[in-house]
Amino acid sequence: HSPRRFQFGLVLVIPILAALGVEAWRTQRSIVNRVAMLIPGLVVWGVLPHVSTAAPRYLSLFLLGAAAAAVALVVTAFRPLGLALLAAVLAVELAVSGISGQHKLLHEHQERVAPFEPPLMAPVRLDSYMRAGKIVQALQAHPGGRYLSVDPKAWRPWGYTGRLHSDELPLMGGQRSMIFGLEEAQGYNPIELLRNWMFVRTVDPKKIRYAVSYFRHPPSIALDLLDVRWIIGRAGGEPPAHPIRRVVRQGDWQLYSLPDAPTRASVMTSWRIVSSPEAALREVTGAHFNPTREAVLEGSGVRPVAAAAGGGSAETTAVYRQLGPQEARVDVSTKRPGVVVVRNAFDPNWTASVDGRPAVILPADYLVQGVKVPAGRHTVVLRYDDPAVGYGLLGSALALLAVAIAALALSGRIRIPMPRKSPNDPLGSNGAPVEPAPE
Repeated sequence: HSPRRFQFGLVLVIPILAALGVEAWRTQRSIVNRVAMLIPGLVVWGVLPHVSTAAPRYLSLFLLGAAAAAVALVVTAFRPLGLALLAAVLAVELAVSGISGQHKLLHEHQERVAPFEPPLMAPVRLDSYMRAGKIVQALQAHPGGRYLSVDPKAWRPWGYTGRLHSDELPLMGGQRSMIFGLEEAQGYNPIELLRNWMFVRTVDPKKIRYAVSYFRHPPSIALDLLDVRWIIGRAGGEPPAHPIRRVVRQGDWQLYSLPDAPTRASVMTSWRIVSSPEAALREVTGAHFNPTREAVLEGSGVRPVAAAAGGGSAETTAVYRQLGPQEARVDVSTKRPGVVVVRNAFDPNWTASVDGRPAVILPADYLVQGVKVPAGRHTVVLRYDDPAVGYGLLGSALALLAVAIAALALSGRIRIPMPRKSPNDPLGSNGAPVEPAPE
């Protein structure tokens, strides 16, 4: 689908594999063996592309490289010094493929390969990319809350990821948030959580590709559950949300703040129980759902509680503190039993404790986290622990151990043959002068 994504790894792998293949080719003394070595490559790269109906224009550069390599291999069969030709052919092929692979134009959503036309993206100036402009400085000066980049005119099926020209950098749509330590409520993630993927596509339907999750017209429910306090949009146009306040302008872009943005954590004293994630998504995206009055929970162990006549909750406070990328603390005060709704993505690898005792994290409002607390003052601690990381480390350790055992086993079987001493050789087999025998 997109082989150029492998180009950085292949630049390292191909020379290593080529060197192993060239050495095996060099040491062969039989024509039959050399022909047998070529058969797998011919089948994989010469036969299968035609069987899979690959268009001939996609194979033009490959066929040129294969023809040059074939000539080099024939030469080396008779002149071993010709092995240098293989290195030259490989270097040229990698350079040409690397350049041509980045030149792909999009016309009416149809991909057309054009090896020597202008690149898909203009070069990005790193000094501009790394510079914190007025919008970044304003976000850094007011930590807390996430931001969204919103510009329907700049929307593409892959979101705002390609908006990296100098005049578009203030939009902050290319996930530059990671550079400046900011929190963004959208972006691209190859291992995106399914709930977030479904939520974005349900509340803001549009043509969107892969694991890209950006908003073109963010609804109020998305602004609430994602704890959005800032929006970056095009200056001079219609504000992307209401009510909203202008903060600072940089070029063609304006930073807005949402005065009624929620806090990262809040206490709900009324909630509804649903039986499945699908039911929760329907409830949350319904026209009558109000995330400030009640919560929608999944699971058992928490009985439904209706909203009070005068409002959604009694007097409550919830102070959220981020202790690190995998830990947070919420200091809670409530006069009635409630559920602490934390506007971080729900994932089964998060664990919770209330006053030091283990607690259950429930999916709240389909997308975020909910922890039940009794009336009074409490401390809720959230921690993330993915056991797959430990399994991966264990697998790597076992693989290294297997390689070490194999190396030790082979070291005892491999013997380096010593050259035989010739009767006329003044040096012995170990290279030391041979003492003449006494007469």
